Amino acid sequence: MHGASTAKAARLQKLSRIVAVPPFVVVRRGERHEQLFDAERYMVRASEKGEDGPEYSHAGQSLSIGPIPRYGITRALDAVFRNVAVQDGIIQEFAAEKIYGVAFCFSRENMFVEYSGIFEGVTGGCIAPFVALLPSSLKRYGALQAALEKIYDVFGPCDVEFAGLVQPRFLQVRPITKEFSVSRELESIKMNIQELSETAWIENDICRVIAEHDTQSAAYARQYLASAQRVFKKYFGRTLSVSRRSFLKIGGQYFMARAVHDQLLLRFLERMKFGFFLHGIVRAIPKEISLQETAENLFDRSMALSFAHALTAREDVFMLREKYRARIDTLLPHGIFPADFPCTRPLGESIMCDPIKSVWEKIVVRGEEGITVVPGDFTKGPFFVFDEPSHDIPSGTIVLTKHLYPALSARVPFLKGIVCEHGALTSHVAIVAREYGIPLKIQTPLSSYATSQQ
Repeated sequence: MHGASTAKAARLQKLSRIVAVPPFVVVRRGERHEQLFDAERYMVRASEKGEDGPEYSHAGQSLSIGPIPRYGITRALDAVFRNVAVQDGIIQEFAAEKIYGVAFCFSRENMFVEYSGIFEGVTGGCIAPFVALLPSSLKRYGALQAALEKIYDVFGPCDVEFAGLVQPRFLQVRPITKEFSVSRELESIKMNIQELSETAWIENDICRVIAEHDTQSAAYARQYLASAQRVFKKYFGRTLSVSRRSFLKIGGQYFMARAVHDQLLLRFLERMKFGFFLHGIVRAIPKEISLQETAENLFDRSMALSFAHALTAREDVFMLREKYRARIDTLLPHGIFPADFPCTRPLGESIMCDPIKSVWEKIVVRGEEGITVVPGDFTKGPFFVFDEPSHDIPSGTIVLTKHLYPALSARVPFLKGIVCEHGALTSHVAIVAREYGIPLKIQTPLSSYATSQQ
């Protein structure tokens, strides 16, 4: 292996002596790469003097090419060395894994990890990644945590790129130039929801009713699901498949598993059938409630009245349903549905993630827009819509973008701000924005911002 003339390449060589690193060679400017290891695909990366320094990382600004086949290496090196600032070229085996991520190791007791199933998804800021707060007792992070502790012991506070969770391999390490804080409460909730079998949750009307009856919530949730199964079988001939975990409680909020919620939606023919028999169904429900009625019967009739009211909006049906609900309240035993996770802030109405890609489709704090990485004024333009990495970006603009494209990194110091629809806290652009103090918001809807392209 050639000796490195740049800090980035030297750190990679040092990293390879303490943890698993994909095979690589360092090629100095003007040298040949005659002896090369076998691999299916390769990455070729530039290493410049001054890159990954203690104050400015220039993260994402050096050329990185790949994955490419062996015959493409010479051309890739030529492209890398066209930049006169590049002193070393790094040829490395492409790590084909199901997971790619970044870990910020602030200390042994404080490590923040973002990862996804998309290559360069985190560093390129093109997704809302899964997260982990380490140390953790969760088994999936055991190998990663042990390796990161070794890395921290040698490098101190550092930012590490890795591939794989079960047997992680490490691709790069750089010093942390700027620390940042995260909402540990929200990230902890994300981390735990990632472990659940259900991938989508929704706060629907019944969730809000259960929240209003929190002191009876355990019985209310149980009775509601049992009643739904009986009512759907009786009126629609449909058997509901109710999972063992149909409700999730976060703080004082309740969410229903999306798979259960979707089954409770009436289909077109079911609405037609129920509407046809609606008059007889409502007439058969007693207007006066017997003291001998069980909670089960009351729940069934209340649910039938809910369907009737949804179809007709009749006030008498609504009032009768409320009468049944009031009687139910007197019969249900007290007992609080245990909270899965504590939370002091209300979340949005939907929680959705993609466990295959390891990315979040939706989870927000209600009333707040996105995550502010670097605070600033995002309301006063001029604005520039950046939707093609090849576009030139005018200086002094607030960039509106779906992804934190690597092409943004070099332009960050000249911008007024960035608002991104996706993005990660540990992406290259986020690192550079913190270094230069350029306002940045990620995972933020762009619809609320002016979109007049300059």
